[in-house]
Amino acid sequence: MTGRYKEAIPVSKAYRDLNPNTPHPYIHLAITHSLMGQEAEARAAINEALKVQPTYSLKQAAKAYPYKNPEVLERELQALRKAGLE
Repeated sequence: MTGRYKEAIPVSKAYRDLNPNTPHPYIHLAITHSLMGQEAEARAAINEALKVQPTYSLKQAAKAYPYKNPEVLERELQALRKAGLE
C-alpha cells in the first residue's frame, strides 16, 4: 500500500465482491482500516476473513505478501495484529 488508504477501500471492496470466498480481500480491508485508525472496521474485516478461512494466520499473511522491503511487511503485519489476527 502506498498510503492512499481512502482510495484503497473501494478497490478492496470490489475485490471482495468478485472473490468473496478467499480471505485476501478481507485482509486488504483489515490492513487499510487498521492503518487509518478504524479499528472496528478492521476487526470486522478480520472476522469475515476468518469465516472464509478459519485457520488464516499472520504467518500465512506474511507468506501471501512477500514484500521486498521488510519494513512494509512488518507495518502491514502490525496492522493485522492490531485488528486481531493471530
